[in-house]
Amino acid sequence: MLLFFVPVMMILSCKEPISHKTGHREEAFGEEVRKVAQPVNETIVASAPVISADSMSRSVDLELKGRITYDERKKTAVSSRVAGRIEKLAIKYSFQPVRKGQLIMEIYSPDLVAAQRELLFLRKENLKDEVLRSAFQKLRFLGMSQTQINQVIASGTPIQKVAVYSPLSGFVVESDAPSLAIREGQYLAAGERIFTIYSNSSVVAEFSVDANQASMVFKGQKVTLSSLDKPDYSTIGTVGLIEPVVRDGENFSLMRIYLPSERFLIGEMLQAKISVSVKKSLWLPQSAIVDLGNRSMVFVKEENTFVPKRIETGLRADGFVQVLTNVGNLPIARDAAYLVDSESFVNPIDVNNVK
Repeated sequence: MLLFFVPVMMILSCKEPISHKTGHREEAFGEEVRKVAQPVNETIVASAPVISADSMSRSVDLELKGRITYDERKKTAVSSRVAGRIEKLAIKYSFQPVRKGQLIMEIYSPDLVAAQRELLFLRKENLKDEVLRSAFQKLRFLGMSQTQINQVIASGTPIQKVAVYSPLSGFVVESDAPSLAIREGQYLAAGERIFTIYSNSSVVAEFSVDANQASMVFKGQKVTLSSLDKPDYSTIGTVGLIEPVVRDGENFSLMRIYLPSERFLIGEMLQAKISVSVKKSLWLPQSAIVDLGNRSMVFVKEENTFVPKRIETGLRADGFVQVLTNVGNLPIARDAAYLVDSESFVNPIDVNNVK
């Protein structure tokens, strides 16, 4: 019994005393170990070349996408000058092309018929020329042409269905919808607008420009235009208007270039290239920036690790990207793509939080 007790006492005496203090294992980690033990989507341990953003002025070619639309300066409203009913409608759909003098519709109006009978009665009574001129002028004001009035006088009977012709060549537009709301048999009030005709003598190339780029574009600037369907064919245009727009909470500008209609078709998609001068700002190589959809980031070196930082970017030109965030002289990884872990999601922080 004594022999058994002695070994047991020896074994117990060799054991290390148990510490009742908590957290002693965490305190054993040094500061260096703690830095490299961060999550892989927040800190990267690597040895990679670093660069700093360059401050310089550049000449940049902006490439914009746009389309050909109607020239709002050259449009004419076709309205009914008398109350009446549409007997015949020659326009079948919106955006239909028409020529000057082409029949648009035929209208029956009791007021117009009465005015024609008044003219015939005055001529029959051989009244003074001043009275006849007033009757002529009344019919002209009601929308009848000189040819139609001469026809009434020659036939001696009123025209029941008076034809209405297009005042210019262009495109008939009632609304943005392809179908027409107006129909044959429909009654019109005096002064009611029926159609809008856009002249086809010129068209407008319209482009959307970001708010931070619009200040670099000015009226009269030369623009190289090319069709997306015919990229080999290009022409030179001049900026005619820069219009600031706020739509659906977004701030941008519309750039309009006025062109002859024979070069492009309505609705044709275009590409514009315009050279602008960018004032002194910060630039980084494209390889140093990782695009995460709606945001961009860089890897900033902090001692022996790289930390992803969120930045705001601007223009892109010749493999360089304009950096709108003040990154100063921070050491940034030159090749950011090599530091991205494809198995994890990069979680960048604000660059202003850099130590």
